Amino acid sequence: KMYRDGVRCSDCHDPHSTRVKYPDNRLCTQCHMAAKYDTPVHHQHEPGTEGALCKECHMPTRNYMVVDPRQDHSLRPPRPDLTVKLGVPNACNRCHTKPEETPQWAAEKIVEWYGPKRDSDPHYGEILAAAQEGDESVLKPLTRLTRSPKVGPIVRATAVSLLATRYPIEPSSHPVIQRALHDRDPLVRAEAVRAFETQRPASEADLYRLRDRLAPALKDPIRLVRVEVARLLAGFPRRIFSSQQVAALDRAIEEYKAGLLDNADQAGSHVALGLLYTDLGEYDRAIREYETAIDLDPSVAGPRTNLAQLLESMGHRDDARRLRVEEAQLLERDARLLPNNAAIHYRLGLLQYLLGRPNRAAEALERACELEPKASDFRLALTLLYEKQQQWDRARKSASELIRLQPENEVFRAVRQRIERSAKAAG
Repeated sequence: KMYRDGVRCSDCHDPHSTRVKYPDNRLCTQCHMAAKYDTPVHHQHEPGTEGALCKECHMPTRNYMVVDPRQDHSLRPPRPDLTVKLGVPNACNRCHTKPEETPQWAAEKIVEWYGPKRDSDPHYGEILAAAQEGDESVLKPLTRLTRSPKVGPIVRATAVSLLATRYPIEPSSHPVIQRALHDRDPLVRAEAVRAFETQRPASEADLYRLRDRLAPALKDPIRLVRVEVARLLAGFPRRIFSSQQVAALDRAIEEYKAGLLDNADQAGSHVALGLLYTDLGEYDRAIREYETAIDLDPSVAGPRTNLAQLLESMGHRDDARRLRVEEAQLLERDARLLPNNAAIHYRLGLLQYLLGRPNRAAEALERACELEPKASDFRLALTLLYEKQQQWDRARKSASELIRLQPENEVFRAVRQRIERSAKAAG
């Protein structure tokens, strides 16, 4: 908020030494009225104590990278009520740690001192948390959040991302995402580009439609946006682009490569390069990148799955199976370490299916659906597995859940109809 209002680093820090200009509340009262804010009526603490310092409530110390304590520069007001609702930390309970000084106690104190209403209610955190669960009731507030001048670009970009991932077939989501492609902030534009990642073209018309939506962003002034577009369009046939678009795409692809190679010591960079070269049809280079990723970090899950898929497509099935067996062991480890991470269980379920372990696959996919009951891709995978196993009662129930999640989805309706026909034929 301060940055959006024009406050800059040099307003508080000496630009040469980087030290703060004042060690106490004078730093803040350069702009904020001392008579209004540097008083017990506002901060509710004894003058001269730590609790009376603006930074203790609005810039609490956080540990970054485990060992690096810094003042939080988000400059938010304390919101213990959000701790009660969402489980997020708050400034009050960093100091107030007696058994009776609970987040609820702190929230009640805030209401006692400042009243029940907050300018930012409903807080964006509440909207994002509900959207994460696919709550239909926050679709309109989430849409408004994508354009709100009261929140920063990270919040607005997150809102765009949630519209794309939690409400993908909601008609009102589409124009919002398309508008976000032209947003004033590059973080929002980049997230709008990523929103098209799951839209696989099913026809020639789809190819041209996606080209028309995304190709103009190849000329975006910000590299982040250009490389995101290049990443998505790399696998599209060049014949659908004009010569100018091909040239812009090639330049953006080179920018993307250069950015990844700046972190060439990270396995993730080589996984991304492997995906890029796969899209470009340069399979030997893709294989080398995946192998490099595995060499750099043998314990990380991910590169083996991509390499196995590529090798299998080239006819190397034994190598692909060996890699998948290794990957399954890594994902099983990750699932034990992060038992509430739905995505890990989902990936493990798909992998177990490919390894011919349907019961283990069902167990993992059921866990993923339990953790994220509104994730339609998780539910679809489980439904198709039940169908493959001819577990008709479970398949019917799971297919009905798919329709409940997305009533207008024609693919899901077709899946349910096919299951009903097969179940009836099986008696």
